[in-house]
Amino acid sequence: MLSRTAQSRVYRVRDVHSEREMVMKAPSPELSLRNAYLEHFLLQQWVVERVNSPFVVKVMEPSGRGAISTT
Repeated sequence: MLSRTAQSRVYRVRDVHSEREMVMKAPSPELSLRNAYLEHFLLQQWVVERVNSPFVVKVMEPSGRGAISTT
């Protein structure tokens, strides 16, 4: 785990198919059952997908189901 806050967790992960190392942000377990928080979390993704800046990371999809492992 790279970061842990009340709202989210950030992990270093590897796509097992492409061997690409990435960072994954996930909602915190405590908030992951709250619909309002999950909607906000998805809105963050929607915004980031539309930003084109060298200072903002790109959203990547895993290459397939079960394709991510922690490093």
